[in-house]
Amino acid sequence: VNLSFLPADNQRIFLSYNLNYQYLQLIQNSTLAFSSLEPWVPASKKNKPQRSNHVSLGYRFAPKEYVLSASAYVKKLDHQPELLGHAQIIRNPDVKSQIRSGTSDAYGLEFEVAKTAGKLSGNLAYTYSRVYKKIPDINFGNRFVANYDIPHELKLTGNYDLNEKLSFQSFFIYSTGRPLTMPVGYYQHDGLNVPIFESRNTRRFPDFSRIDVSAKYKFQTPISRKQMFDHTISIGIYNVYNQKNPLYYHLNSSSFETRKTGVEYGFGFYPWIAYSFKI
Repeated sequence: VNLSFLPADNQRIFLSYNLNYQYLQLIQNSTLAFSSLEPWVPASKKNKPQRSNHVSLGYRFAPKEYVLSASAYVKKLDHQPELLGHAQIIRNPDVKSQIRSGTSDAYGLEFEVAKTAGKLSGNLAYTYSRVYKKIPDINFGNRFVANYDIPHELKLTGNYDLNEKLSFQSFFIYSTGRPLTMPVGYYQHDGLNVPIFESRNTRRFPDFSRIDVSAKYKFQTPISRKQMFDHTISIGIYNVYNQKNPLYYHLNSSSFETRKTGVEYGFGFYPWIAYSFKI
């Protein structure tokens, strides 16, 4: 359901409500940053389809070559799946036995300013959002932040058209670090050190940030009298200031220690070049 009110030609106030169901569910492991072992599980009588109630209220103002917008939203989600601690999903014919479901609450504010015309254009966007889950048999039944809870995110994009052929682009992002669950100790079982985890998602990775820059050059060559061959050559630098953004930590489980012994980072300073064409 969408309702809009137009107080002026360049202004809009909107209110929307969405009810959504999801029958195919991705089961994520909150103790791993990245895993190819995250299964997709269909809904069943035991694991009901996820349901989302989403309400949003916003305002948009577009004076000439600018666009300003602000919105707020609230989400109520039911039947949210989550893996138990120490869940076994490898070679497990009954993965669903390792899953519990509960509720999730999300809310946030979004602000955006954009310049859409002229040689210089760009976009500045800020989002404040929170996502909490409460699931029986997980985290002692207490509420915890979801894996994708990122309270603050700031994005800035820019584009400058020097002429019809040459343009320059830039991108900056800053966000709060992702939630993290760390072990507080280990116990031995069948000769293996098994981690004892603290409350779920009580820590976070360091804040994430990155700047990318690029340049794009377009030109044409004739194929025939009526058709042109469009070429684009792009060069750029990913992560200009070589920010080290952690992906995950290596932990030392020997001697029942919990200290970090290594860190895996995302891409650092990375120059690139690309070519594309269109007929």
